[in-house]
Amino acid sequence: MMNSESVLARLLRFLGRHLISWGSPTADPVPATDFRWNDPQNEEEAVDFLVARIKATTKKNDFTAIALVGPSNRFSKEVHERLSFDFSVRRFDSAMDIARLPDEERNRLVVTIASSKAKAIHEVALALLSDERTRNLPFEYAVTPKQENKGINHMWEDSVDFISPLHAQPVDCLTLFQESLENFDPKTGIRDFLDLVQCVNQIVANNLPGDIAEFGSFKGQSGYLLGRYLEEIGCDKRLFLFDMFESFPRESIGIDHFWSETHEVDYEEVKSKFSELQNVKFVKGDFTQTFPKAECGSLSLAFVDCDSYRGTKYLIEEIFDDRLVTGGLMIFEDYGHAGLLGNRLAVHEAFDNKAGAFCFFSQFSGSFIVCKTGIGQS
Repeated sequence: MMNSESVLARLLRFLGRHLISWGSPTADPVPATDFRWNDPQNEEEAVDFLVARIKATTKKNDFTAIALVGPSNRFSKEVHERLSFDFSVRRFDSAMDIARLPDEERNRLVVTIASSKAKAIHEVALALLSDERTRNLPFEYAVTPKQENKGINHMWEDSVDFISPLHAQPVDCLTLFQESLENFDPKTGIRDFLDLVQCVNQIVANNLPGDIAEFGSFKGQSGYLLGRYLEEIGCDKRLFLFDMFESFPRESIGIDHFWSETHEVDYEEVKSKFSELQNVKFVKGDFTQTFPKAECGSLSLAFVDCDSYRGTKYLIEEIFDDRLVTGGLMIFEDYGHAGLLGNRLAVHEAFDNKAGAFCFFSQFSGSFIVCKTGIGQS
């Protein structure tokens, strides 16, 4: 129970924030920054982002109750304070406590976490997903990778000087990457492309059978890079690009909900940029429905950039054991993006202690790469 002084202090801060906004061009003090792609730089920004995300989610779903999971700390107190004037905020020690609520009460909640630490967020999200009663509840979180990765600044080497940009490659990858930027909106970073090139080289050098497929092409930059690189090295493998090529489908799982009906794309415009790449095949639609009917056969490489838990989980289950050739690779481009929790959870769920899989997380690109070794599989 709060004393009268703390209530008065909160009320004064609330009035102060609103007085500042009155008469301003916008009543929302939070910058119009989407921290899914521009991560919060500190805890204060993380609070701003989390509050903004929760407000957007509650408005979209017409919810008025917030479940705040985790211990009481400075971060959780600030989030609680910022939300409590507009919403009913309830504190829970764990996701299990939320699961025990009556259905009608539980299903009106937006869940958030009293931390900006990646490990704590991961554990709470995993608990929510593991229980049918909570897996579809909207889940909002904010991470601050710059704060958590401070140790990287203690490395003795300067990465610009120390890391070779594959200068021994027969193909000038940097020029090829620049070519892609002249035709497409950026989607894939240069580091992602350089790691992808090495994976393509691996399957080609070992003469692995099977097609190549990308899942999550958006406006086409990464697919174009793959197609052009295969062309440059004289590889005639077919490349299948799977995407809605309209927008994200509506997602029901809580950690995926914010993707719903975002990322709009003009399919014909994207397709027109591939007219000279004969081995590229477009497969339009939700790949959980189109993949089983597509004409691609076994795969030597699957490049997964679909962001969501639902999509990643489906592809791992469909591809790794039955469609990926021995020695083949699955690349999870989203794994290292701090805000893309769903992809990371699906990867760990599938490959932690998985027999026949060699797993490698590239600190260079942030991609998680899995090679099917076949060792230990029955």
